[in-house]
Amino acid sequence: MGYYNFVLSMWQRGRVTKEQVKTLVPHMLTQEEYDDIISHPQNH
Repeated sequence: MGYYNFVLSMWQRGRVTKEQVKTLVPHMLTQEEYDDIISHPQNH
């Protein structure tokens, strides 16, 4: 879950786009992890 936490943190800070996170599925994130990450709000 280490990579998940890193990507979640980047997402929440507005450092990555939805498209960028999607490119990590299925290599580094599962579809479920992706869905969870993008369900969190971003702080721009």
